[in-house]
Amino acid sequence: MTIPHDFRFESCDLATLKPGLPSKLYFDPGAYSAELQRVWNRQWLYVCRSHALAQPGDYRVIQIGTQSILVVRDTDAALYAVHNTCRHRGSILCEEVSGHLPRKRIVCPYHRWSYALSGELVSVPFLETGGSENCITLYKVAAREWGGNVFINLDGDAAAEFESSADPGLDVLANWPLADLRVAHTHEYRLACNWKVFWENFVECYHCPGTHPDLCRLVPLYRQTFTSLTDRLAAAGVAEGVAAGIESWTVDGKAHGPTFPGLTVDERNIGYTFLTLLPTMFIVAHRDYVRQVSIVPAGPEHTAVRSEWLYSEAALNAPDFNPQPAVDFVMQLLREDARVCELNQRGLRALPHTQGRLVPQEDDVFRFHEWYRTRMNRGNG
Repeated sequence: MTIPHDFRFESCDLATLKPGLPSKLYFDPGAYSAELQRVWNRQWLYVCRSHALAQPGDYRVIQIGTQSILVVRDTDAALYAVHNTCRHRGSILCEEVSGHLPRKRIVCPYHRWSYALSGELVSVPFLETGGSENCITLYKVAAREWGGNVFINLDGDAAAEFESSADPGLDVLANWPLADLRVAHTHEYRLACNWKVFWENFVECYHCPGTHPDLCRLVPLYRQTFTSLTDRLAAAGVAEGVAAGIESWTVDGKAHGPTFPGLTVDERNIGYTFLTLLPTMFIVAHRDYVRQVSIVPAGPEHTAVRSEWLYSEAALNAPDFNPQPAVDFVMQLLREDARVCELNQRGLRALPHTQGRLVPQEDDVFRFHEWYRTRMNRGNG
């Protein structure tokens, strides 16, 4: 694919650029506390792949700020999420991040109050309850599954529709068998930056030419600092997609798993399709594998990140299957992004730097800021 040499953003006056968010929002403990309440406690959040909760009694615990949430599979295959807190005196119920409840009961380790997997109180040691336990249940949290993924929302009955968090929409991945895919590799790490820095870096490709040379080799459009088609791209006749001869995002540009059979010609040829579910994750789908990247804030200046490489069972069972070319390519991208995100965070505390400025190539950063402002203002009444 050839990019016209004269295809550039128009010049701009640096004195009139769009303002970024105030710098203190990236490190102030008070701001972080408000974000947990107004953003993270009210949005759909990724927990794990559904197959990690395959059997009745399987559970996962996710920590969001001060909130510990327990997600468990019931005997009828239903999924339940509750605050990981006993109704007696508030003890934590499950101490491990994941596990299995062999008795198909949630039992408080302190005083042994026992609950059904769906959250209803079943028994209280040394007390005749006379059925009064039926009115006591664990504190429920909204939960749902989509595409083989488990999500929760601490807003409970007030939770917004899950579909509303998807950009550009859940249907963009309709041709990938997402629910049937299995995890071939997982990488978890902690970034020394605020969670908003992670998303700002993701939504713009202004940094791509200087930070991701190998990615720009696979996707020539990224040399022009774009992340998606715009009216100007269409007007100039510039198509998005991988370079000629490139099949997938791997170190050699080749697909190392079978092509998903339901993809359209355009989906195969473009080579990557993105779905974003703010603030919790993004998914990028290729012709032979899908990668999911999810985050959880771990403090004002730290973010926990998990990357998962998903393949079909047919690929995993093939005797010559090797996900390493895809893993190695993405790991290089992760290292490159981690470096610039952490550099960004380190510089934000400069006393005179109260606010950044956004150039036209960072329009999506501005839109992310608008998304953030809207949710923070809603929470402020």
